[in-house]
Amino acid sequence: AYRQTFAELAPEYLAPVRCVEVLVPVLGKWRSLFAKQPLAAAVCLSRGKWMVLEHLLARHAEESLLITVERCEQARLIASTFGIIPLDGSVSALQMKDYLERFRTRRILALVATHVLDDSADFPELTVMIQMAGHFASRRQEQQRLGRLLRWGAVKRRRWAELGTRPTFYCLVHGGTIEEGMSRRRTSSVTGVEYERLSAAQVMSPPESLIAGSDLFQESVAIGSQEREHADATIAMHRAAAASATTK
Repeated sequence: AYRQTFAELAPEYLAPVRCVEVLVPVLGKWRSLFAKQPLAAAVCLSRGKWMVLEHLLARHAEESLLITVERCEQARLIASTFGIIPLDGSVSALQMKDYLERFRTRRILALVATHVLDDSADFPELTVMIQMAGHFASRRQEQQRLGRLLRWGAVKRRRWAELGTRPTFYCLVHGGTIEEGMSRRRTSSVTGVEYERLSAAQVMSPPESLIAGSDLFQESVAIGSQEREHADATIAMHRAAAASATTK
């Protein structure tokens, strides 16, 4: 069967999305943690990712923006830090419907969500998505999340026609770690779309971060016991699943 790619359907039927992979350096104690537990790089959000996120939020402050994470506590921490509504499995169906309707109509400009919005979320005017982390090397998730940006809305189409403005999909990746290899596998599944690859320094120029000059998310705080425990549990589960798959 003949299948057309995203690129072939844009811009007539789908919005032409700019995809950017941001390589975040691993510094300080994060380097030793990821060296001892390589899969932790795909689970944890280091201080570097937080700084990039803050820059992107400042740059796209007037945009309709969605942040995606893998863990509920990450969504809630981002929510409490930046004043953004978090969406996870604990939000009631009625409250979820209200938040999403307000987001679609731009009465809310930003949301941070876990997997709850990976399937069947419809946001025609969404213009920026920031993927803090993905589910390891899941190609399906990459395509689902990118799909949130592809639908045309009236304002989005007008901005494209008048200014050539494209919606943007940012993927934050710990450079030089196992997460970078997983990201390449994910992005290779999006046929016809070429990802730009930028360093965190390029994204954070000019500097707009307040986190860099503060005590917030210092290494001693960021790499806490809960972070380590979750990394250990996730890595153990991943290894058990891989071992089970090889014995079948």
